[in-house]
Formats: sequence, C-alpha cells, structure tokens
Amino acid sequence: MLKITKIVLALLTVVLAGLFALRFVQKRFFTDNTPPVISFDSDVFEISVHTKDEKLLSGVTALDNNDGDLSAQVAVKSISKLVGKDTAKITYIVFDSADNMATATRTLRYTDYKKAEFRLSKPLVFEPGATVTLKDRLSAHDVIDGDITPAIKITATALNNTTEGTYPVAVQVTNSLGDTSAVSLTVTIKKHGIYDPYIELTDYLVYADKGASFEPMEYIKSVWDMKQGGKEIFSWGDVAVETDLDTGVSGEYDVKYTYTNEKGYSYSAILTVVVQ
Repeated sequence: MLKITKIVLALLTVVLAGLFALRFVQKRFFTDNTPPVISFDSDVFEISVHTKDEKLLSGVTALDNNDGDLSAQVAVKSISKLVGKDTAKITYIVFDSADNMATATRTLRYTDYKKAEFRLSKPLVFEPGATVTLKDRLSAHDVIDGDITPAIKITATALNNTTEGTYPVAVQVTNSLGDTSAVSLTVTIKKHGIYDPYIELTDYLVYADKGASFEPMEYIKSVWDMKQGGKEIFSWGDVAVETDLDTGVSGEYDVKYTYTNEKGYSYSAILTVVVQ
C-alpha cells in the first residue's frame, strides 16, 4: 500500500511539473505582452475652447500587433493644467484584448483662449461705516469653465470703512486649467449728501486690447445734478476726466470722472480699464 502511495505521489509530481512547464511556455512564448502603439497626425493639436469632447480624438490612431486597429477604443485620459500661455498637455489611453495598456501625450493649443475676466455691475462707492461687499456686484467669467464667480478671492488689507478715502482691493480667480487672473480695484469711502451730483457709467470694469483706441466718454450712461430729485445733465462737457491710460502698455488703469454742480458739490466715478 505504501508503495502504491509513493507511485501516485510521484505521478502527481510529474503532472504538476508538466502543467507548470506548459504554463511557463504559454506565458513565455504565447501570451501577448506587447502594448498597442498610439500615434498622432501632428504633435501639436490646435482647437477652439468651444470644441466638443469627441473632437479631442481627431488625428489619433492606435495599432496593436494582435488586435490590429484600435483607434476607436482610444480615450482621453487627462488634460493637464496650462504649461504655456495657451497650451496644455493631453494624454490618451487604450487597452488591447490582453489588457496591455498604452498611453501617449501631445501638446494641446487653444486657438482662442483668453484669461478669465471680471465684471463689475455697480460702483465700489460706500458710505462711511457701511458694510463693504463686492459679492453683490463682482463676477468672473472664463472661456473654459463659464461662470467661476464662487472661486473669486478678495484681499483688502488696508481698507478702513470708517474713514473717507480710496483703498485698493485685490481680486483674483483661478480656472480649472490653473490659470490665474488678477486685478486691483479701487474702493471709495465717501459720504454723499442730498445736493451731491451723480455719475452713472455703463460699466465699471472693462477690458481693452493692447493698441486699441479708447474713448472714455462712451462709458458715461447718465449725469445728474443731484442724486435725489435732480435733473439729468445732457451736456457732458463739464465732466472732467483724469487718467494715465495708455493702451499701448499692458496693465490696469483707473479712469476718474468728476462732475461739479452749480452748488459746488461734486461726485466722482471710477472706471477700471485692463489693457491686455
């Protein structure tokens, strides 16, 4: 009986060794370990910021030594943060039937990319002691993400809402591509009486292309000889404009409009112009 057991064990050992050897040979010589190859028709892919996701696969092919053409199975793995003024890296991924993975990366350039822009719907003028808030009048729009107002960060380290004067306020916002836009705005703390005039602008923050012409008077919407119960002034020649605006140089500029009425009371409105 012992002899038979030994024979059985020996045969079992031989079978297991054979199976192991067969598995080794299959894995070594017959298993597909070669990943597909992803190729591009160009190393730089130019698109609009409005391009739909399916267009991101344009010009991408994938070939596998066993499965053949896998271009239809390629997917976008990731799009990086901006690595240049308007460029990012886009990475593609594909698997063959043996689960071999391949990735490849090329440069993605947005042909119409612009940094996020701020919009200011009301003037930053507040009475002494009033709560100074920008949330009800400041917004941010991005060509990639749309409305990104909730991401705005505001810094006002020197602001004193009890003392009349002008104070700088820094605002910034970052989009999903990691690109940050920033602008410095001016908050005015001033008490206004019933006899003070009032200047209403069409905008309080605008963007201008570098080198473009700029006409400050075009942004005056209305001028009133008194804010409450006064009459509208249609001759804006008495509105004084002060600015160091130079559209030939990128940067931020304030355009200050001041009107003084017949009673000697004056009012100033500020338009911030960002030249880019």
